[in-house]
Amino acid sequence: MRTGFTRLMVMLVALLLIGIWTTVAGRDLARGVASGMTTPFTHLWSGFTERVWASAATWVGRGSGERLRQEQGDLARLRLAATEVEELRRQNQDLRAYYGLPPRKGWRVLLGEVIARDPATWNRGFRIDRGSNDGVLPGCVVMADAYVIGRVEEVQPGSSTVLTVAARGCRLSVVLEGSKNTGILEGGGVGRWLQAPEGVVDFLPRETVVGAGELVWTSGLSGSVPGGLVIGRVVPRPDEDAPVLEVVQGTHGRVWITPLASFGRLGVVAVYCPDEPVGRL
Repeated sequence: MRTGFTRLMVMLVALLLIGIWTTVAGRDLARGVASGMTTPFTHLWSGFTERVWASAATWVGRGSGERLRQEQGDLARLRLAATEVEELRRQNQDLRAYYGLPPRKGWRVLLGEVIARDPATWNRGFRIDRGSNDGVLPGCVVMADAYVIGRVEEVQPGSSTVLTVAARGCRLSVVLEGSKNTGILEGGGVGRWLQAPEGVVDFLPRETVVGAGELVWTSGLSGSVPGGLVIGRVVPRPDEDAPVLEVVQGTHGRVWITPLASFGRLGVVAVYCPDEPVGRL
């Protein structure tokens, strides 16, 4: 009887232990199965979120770069527009000055652009985009900044060559402001590179009274150039003690002048053309 009871107790303890082990093992198995089932989805979601964040970061960086490039382009365009506005303002000032030239009966004014200029001979001459097709003739006087800068030397159908008042070979009949005496202006020539423009008024009466700073303008006596156009001012001779007027061989007087036209900045010039062809000088 006692043996049977003992066997029964052993069996009950064994069953209890088996039940406990089964319960624990079942939980671990369930947990493992659940983990195994959810692991692929967990990895998939993790990869998806990582790709989303990477794409977002790339998109944000790309958007910032594009915005930066766009802003830089806008800034460059604004700078270009400001430069163009300044250039237009300067051209408008030049055009207003040229159109402000006094109207003269028998003369018309043509505006032309400088299209060629040798840096080595910048004060001797240049080329403009007006020619015989526009009515330009050899000998026409050329203005810059409302001052005479030269004369047309050669004419082609669509362009002309201009000799400045500083070049030898450019001659004009002129009058002095104070005495009203007339003489012949010729360029002083260019002895060295970048030499300042200058000219000589020759064949003045020997008794001419003249002082430094007097204006020199066109006489208009020849009929080929309008009178009263300002060319430059009388300057002292190189020798400080020498009088402004140099008497040449005891027969006639000579003075040196400096032109008032801006030789350093030439973009647009004005050409006085006669309505009817006349002789030069």
